[in-house]
Amino acid sequence: MARSSLRLAAVAVVFATTPLVAQTQVTDRAEIVEASTVDWAQLGEDFTLVPTPFNFSTDLGEATGTHAGFASVFTVGVTWMGGFTPGETVLFDDVGMLTFSFASNIAAFATQAWFSVGSGDVRIEAFRGASSIGFFEVFTLGGIAENNGQASVVGISDLGGFDQVRLSAASPFGINQLTLGELASATVVPEPASLALLATGLAGMAALGRRRRTRQG
Repeated sequence: MARSSLRLAAVAVVFATTPLVAQTQVTDRAEIVEASTVDWAQLGEDFTLVPTPFNFSTDLGEATGTHAGFASVFTVGVTWMGGFTPGETVLFDDVGMLTFSFASNIAAFATQAWFSVGSGDVRIEAFRGASSIGFFEVFTLGGIAENNGQASVVGISDLGGFDQVRLSAASPFGINQLTLGELASATVVPEPASLALLATGLAGMAALGRRRRTRQG
């Protein structure tokens, strides 16, 4: 009986100390390593209308995008003003929803966003299959003032991987190139239930140790 209890306590400790990965907000593209960059110039020349769905290429394989309304590519400094660096290509959606689906799981995703007018939150949500695994909301500026390079970084990571990302907002916005890859460092966060299980396992092992010493005495 004592041996069985000891084995159960040991199992509890092992299980409780198994790391559980939390979603992490990516706030800097430099956090992503082994990165693949997607430049929207591959969708066409300046002011090209983008169908839905549309296909695009990444170093990690082919991918598909969809949008909710009118979408187009613009060149910063020519047909797009504000937020991004001159010469970049921007993918714009006039409804405020872009979804990207990947052939295989990725661990990190980042882009920069800028509203055509006003300001507000851009929500980034990651999915594994049909299930949402987490989201973040990022306050983002907008307008035609130059503010070169000041567009907000909108990103998410999960070591478990995800194969779809959705960007959404209440107003039209544009994004520049995508950065896909692995996260340079990840935060591992045990859940409260796991911490409680760890405490239970340790207490059980301590009690068994005391019982053995008492019997030997």
